[in-house]
Amino acid sequence: MDLSFDAVKFNGIIPLFPLPNVVFFPSTFLPLHIFEPRYIEMVKDSLKKEPYIGMVLLKKGYEKSYFGDPTIYDIGCLGKVVESTLRDDGKYDIILYGAARFSFKELDKKKSYRIAEAAIIKESGDQNIPNADKKRKLLVDQFHPVLSKMFNYSGIKDALAEMEIGSLIDLITYCSSMDIYSKQWILEEPNAEARLTKLLGICKIRNFDQAIERNYN
Repeated sequence: MDLSFDAVKFNGIIPLFPLPNVVFFPSTFLPLHIFEPRYIEMVKDSLKKEPYIGMVLLKKGYEKSYFGDPTIYDIGCLGKVVESTLRDDGKYDIILYGAARFSFKELDKKKSYRIAEAAIIKESGDQNIPNADKKRKLLVDQFHPVLSKMFNYSGIKDALAEMEIGSLIDLITYCSSMDIYSKQWILEEPNAEARLTKLLGICKIRNFDQAIERNYN
């Protein structure tokens, strides 16, 4: 399974796959069953060219124009098709890997699906976060029980401890039960420390910095 992504070689032209109930994040996986004819065409075209699909969230009220061009949020996650299976009925089962956040400018429609010119959003790393190691440890301690049940993997705590804080926040958000619009709010933030603040606020985790001082000094 090739999870690599080269932003330099990426040509920027992608299909858009708007959904009403999914916010996708970098460094996570998304299994999808593709059954609508326009999106079957989308997958076929992606597999012939660059295997990328832009996952975006539909805005409220999409039902009125779902089969047209309903309004969508302007920040999404670029998914790389890392596995695909063509079923006997002509439908596809695919797995996407989150490559990067992106903004986009939608292009004139030449296909049955929507197409856009994507711009990859640069993210900040752990080097810009004060006490990054301590914050990572506390995040892992707070959230690994939930993630352990979801992934059914006894070594998940050690794996989480190796992740950058930004990726860890994305994974926690993606797997959480928070509402879809809160997830979109976190996706739209490229700064890892600001994402952490949003996550703590949504989850109502108070006194985070005091807990770091109490437990990790």
